[in-house]
Amino acid sequence: MIRKYIFTFLGLSAIASLIALSACSQPSANGGNAAGGNASSSNATSTGKAIASAKSGDLTVTLSNPAGHLSAGDNDLTIEFKNAAGKAVDVGAITMFIDMPGMGSMPPMKSNVKLMTTNTPGIYQATTNLEMAGTWFGHISYKGAAGEGKTDFPIQVK
Repeated sequence: MIRKYIFTFLGLSAIASLIALSACSQPSANGGNAAGGNASSSNATSTGKAIASAKSGDLTVTLSNPAGHLSAGDNDLTIEFKNAAGKAVDVGAITMFIDMPGMGSMPPMKSNVKLMTTNTPGIYQATTNLEMAGTWFGHISYKGAAGEGKTDFPIQVK
C-alpha cells in the first residue's frame, strides 16, 4: 500500500516538474522569456496602433502601443524611426522624456522614459509612468549612424 502512494507521489512530482519547466521556457508578452529575458535584445514584431508621429529631418518617428494611447500610470510603448520608404532606420543612441507644463498652481511634471533596444534596428521598446491624464509633450533626441536629430510632439494621455 505504501509503495502505491510512493509511485503516485513520484509520478505527480514528475508531471509538476515538467509543467514548471515548460512554463519557464515560454516566451513572455514583452519578447523576452518568462525566466527573465534580456530587454536589450527583445523582438519588436508588432508595434500596435500609432499614438503620435513627428518628422525629424528625413525620418518619421512614431510612438505606438496596442491600445493606441497612453494612460495615467505605467505605460509600455514602441518607438520607431523610419525613412521615406517606410524602412526602419538605426539611429543609434536615443533619449526621451515626456513632460507637462505647469498650469495655474500646478507645477510642471516630467517623466523620464526607460528605453530598450530590440533585435530590429530603428525600433525601441520603452516604459514610462505618467501622473495624470491631459496633454503631455514627448521629446526625443538621437545620435548615431543616421546622424543627429530631435523632435517634439504632443501626446494626449487618457
